[in-house]
Amino acid sequence: MEEKVKPLVEQEKAVWRDSESLSDKKTAKKSEVFYSSVAYLQAGEDIKDISAMHKRGHLNKLLTTVASYDHGEAINLNSTFKSPLQNKGDELLRENKNYAVVYNSVVGGTYEVFRKVQAQEVKMNIERYGLSENSTNDVKQLYKANESRTQKQSDSSSMSPIMKMYTSMKEQHPDALLLFRVGDSYKSYNEDAVKASKHLGIKLSSQQDGTKQVEFPKHELDKYLPMLIKAKERVAIADQVENILHKQETQSKRQEEDVKLDNHRNPQKPSETIGATSDQQQKFIDDIKAAMGTTRMVVLPDFGTQKGVVAGTGEDKGISLSRVYAWNDNISFAGSVPGDDSQKRRYYHPENICPEFYDYLVNEVKKATAPQLITENGQKVTSANLYESPKQEGKYFFYARLDGVGLHPKAVKPQDVEAFMKQELSVKDMFEKYYPTKMAKQLGKEDFDSLKLSDGNELTKFRVYKQRNEEKSHFGEYLLYAEMGNKRFHATPLSHDQLDAYFDRTQSKGQIAEKVIGEQLHLKSAYEKYKLPENIPVQEVRVRKVPEGDWLISVSLGDKGQTPERKVSSNDLYSLFKSKTATR
Repeated sequence: MEEKVKPLVEQEKAVWRDSESLSDKKTAKKSEVFYSSVAYLQAGEDIKDISAMHKRGHLNKLLTTVASYDHGEAINLNSTFKSPLQNKGDELLRENKNYAVVYNSVVGGTYEVFRKVQAQEVKMNIERYGLSENSTNDVKQLYKANESRTQKQSDSSSMSPIMKMYTSMKEQHPDALLLFRVGDSYKSYNEDAVKASKHLGIKLSSQQDGTKQVEFPKHELDKYLPMLIKAKERVAIADQVENILHKQETQSKRQEEDVKLDNHRNPQKPSETIGATSDQQQKFIDDIKAAMGTTRMVVLPDFGTQKGVVAGTGEDKGISLSRVYAWNDNISFAGSVPGDDSQKRRYYHPENICPEFYDYLVNEVKKATAPQLITENGQKVTSANLYESPKQEGKYFFYARLDGVGLHPKAVKPQDVEAFMKQELSVKDMFEKYYPTKMAKQLGKEDFDSLKLSDGNELTKFRVYKQRNEEKSHFGEYLLYAEMGNKRFHATPLSHDQLDAYFDRTQSKGQIAEKVIGEQLHLKSAYEKYKLPENIPVQEVRVRKVPEGDWLISVSLGDKGQTPERKVSSNDLYSLFKSKTATR
């Protein structure tokens, strides 16, 4: 048995490896891309550099430049299309996976910048802000198609259990060909069955409900799997399907028999309903969604191992539900059972949840959902979520929206992820930690523009700009340039925290300059952060000049010897000997 499993695992790995590029193309094809206009640049001095790049044929550089005009705001449904070419004379100059730029010479030479977004993001925008009359026809068609799909999902209650499983998995893996192990056979359904029939030369059959099906014996998997790989299909195999369905059926029958036996013993007692009615289930869904508000995912860190929460699971297995998701009119839960791999997640839907746990789950979601935060400036945190990177397992980001406008996602430290999961850190704590300047009070224009320094002097010029010259160092970074009288200070890159303070106006320009070029300005505040370790006895700090003209500094530690000599910069020498703002 082990000898058979090993080649199967290797073949499955080969499926993912060999068809990686093809699967990306298929995913891109099936996940529709929309173009949302984010900037409209007209001819003039402001776009002189852009026009020059266009004339020289530097289109990649042009695209990188115009992409900076996107401020990351929510997409506008009134200017979101399936194609960026919407007007007579439009010419697509260049596009990459995130942006596209269109030039039109008919109306005087304009450049329109489009952000490329997935259909899912457009749907989320419609859900959050509604569909206005001015929305484009492309957006309206997407909305109608989504409504039709939702209607089809509501009709899925009449599906067989295995078809429900197929539909659910197909939504999660639209680009994969699904194979289900049922008994001694592997089966594939609907469009996957059509593909398998074509590639494998197996006859296609139809069930009574019209479901298309292809089937082959389990011992022929080693024969057919390489054929699917050769056909450039990405294959996902679901084993033990029959066991899962059998357990669900067995428990359902056992519950029915228990009720029948109870009714036989107590004929006067009214019959009890097995499972929840459709009204009860809908109320459960509505209560969960109401508790979640605009949040799409809630972490349930304290749910524990409640036995019997999920229907069809034996009492000897403890189900641990860790998350709940809300999407369109549906909700789903993610969890695990003892023995599962730490990265594995099992997904359960409302029909899987026992009714007696409805109230418990609703209360858990209410506890986990934080109240809406309001910043010092009166802005509302309309949503805040922790999510795992789809490209890198174990990498988490914190993402929030202020008044509906999305903020740049922040990478979260592993210890903070663990603390948040355990509810040791609240949403408010996370927001204050990863978006501190968003919570701080904004300065008025006069205070923000102040160029005064802590030593009483004042800058005569202050400028923050983005380096757009590819040939210069720090390309793509934001730099600070300053002047004071006839002194000019080298352009210096700003850290993320300093940039946040600048764009959110929580510190004056003078305060920001002190943190960035304080040592060049020879300010005392710039050197106060440097301190010798208190637990190490320092006998002497020695500064000496060598014949070559350089100054070296070292520390004598008594019995522990002496530190290596290091060269002292000209800025530090001036601060030490001239301005005396730095000590030894």
